[in-house]
Amino acid sequence: MANKKMKVKTRLQVNALVITIAAILCVILINIIAYELNFKRAFYIDTTDTQTYVFSDETKYFFDNMETDVKMYALFPNDGRSDSMKKAIEQFPNVSKNITLEYVDIYRNPEFAHKYSEGGMGVEEYSVIIEMGDKYKIVTPSQMYAFDQSGNQTLNVESAIINALVSLTGGDIPTRVYFITGQGEHSFEEIYSALLKDNYFVDTVNIEASGVPDDADMIFCVAPTKDFSTQSIEALDDYFDNGGNASFFFAPGVGELPKLNAYLAEWGVKVNNDLVFEGDASRNKSQSGFKSEPIPYIQMDDYDINYALLEKDMTVVTPESSSLEIIENNQAGAEVTRLLVTSAKGYAKSDITADMTIGKQKGDKEGQLCLAALSRRFTPDNNNISNIFVSGSYYAFEGSGYLSQPGYANGDFLLNVVNFATGRANDSITSIRPKDATTGKLNMTQAQVNAIKIILQWVVPILILAAGLVVWIRRRYL
Repeated sequence: MANKKMKVKTRLQVNALVITIAAILCVILINIIAYELNFKRAFYIDTTDTQTYVFSDETKYFFDNMETDVKMYALFPNDGRSDSMKKAIEQFPNVSKNITLEYVDIYRNPEFAHKYSEGGMGVEEYSVIIEMGDKYKIVTPSQMYAFDQSGNQTLNVESAIINALVSLTGGDIPTRVYFITGQGEHSFEEIYSALLKDNYFVDTVNIEASGVPDDADMIFCVAPTKDFSTQSIEALDDYFDNGGNASFFFAPGVGELPKLNAYLAEWGVKVNNDLVFEGDASRNKSQSGFKSEPIPYIQMDDYDINYALLEKDMTVVTPESSSLEIIENNQAGAEVTRLLVTSAKGYAKSDITADMTIGKQKGDKEGQLCLAALSRRFTPDNNNISNIFVSGSYYAFEGSGYLSQPGYANGDFLLNVVNFATGRANDSITSIRPKDATTGKLNMTQAQVNAIKIILQWVVPILILAAGLVVWIRRRYL
């Protein structure tokens, strides 16, 4: 009997030893595999609310059609300050077999940085060098990581790297856009910068003095305060007759622009000198003082400009907007499509003063109001199509920060329209917007903190100890 017990005990001990050794070997094997996978191909499961490290369809499409080998050198010291950028950069080898990534410490290897020094200025720490054959581009940390106007951290690694790659591959012939000057325009720095980052060639022109440049794919007129002259209107006519495109932005309360407004009305878009409010509280960001920030409905149109925005249920905000009246049977024979509209509870005030009543009053225009539209017509020779985009809200794209602020689709909306009008939507990647990289916070009361401390410091250890004692008592005579 004693021998039998001894054999059982020995067998159990051997089994326990074998299981323990097997478990240890499995853990070692899993760690080796995980290390090799992470070393050769960074692997993350993105649990961020905004899918910060998930690349867009545009990026995946770009790499599907890229055959050139690319080397990326990340000049990041191992200090933990660049973890978010590193995670984003390490996704590039995951989406393309043509990309290799290497980390370089420029303090330990200063000669490497000197090789790529531009004008003797050196290479900035936390930069990424993208090398393609004998050509290279340096992407600086300020291009990849910034803070928006609200103080939120924004991550722009994907867009910055892709734009550098497009530049290195030669890309297409640059799409050229010009901002009209000489009409008392408002500032256009944000729109200018957004187009520049999206690989547009951007410049300014005074069309009254020199007409519209022959190479202009699109012109921008940003909240003018001075009416167009007859000569400027004629320059527009010549431009559109040759397949030109334009974007006009308006700000309420800047006064009448009879010649420009009459010209746009010929294209089927009448700009009203009023201020739109949204009566549906769920479609309004704020209504305080003079501020009016409707959240319009993005409209599907025959050209699918806004398909991706609708599919992702993204939000556009249109602060301080004028309403647009659509003229179906217009003089130009243009087809006009509403792109942004209020709810049926929208209303507009024509008497714009600092002390006006915000609430809807008798006599206010009301109903579903148009805030942005696209007018299209064939050129006289029927060989091209000209597009005019009109926005009643200048502040939706300039001066409010909505154009680049993560969480809002204003930048995507505008660039989708421009890409479509200029033809880039057919053969080029569209803009990839910055992503919110602000670290999420878990808000807890002091009572919740204390409860978790007790559970982790006392309850869990006691349960583990109790389980161990039970197993020991049951098996101590085996």
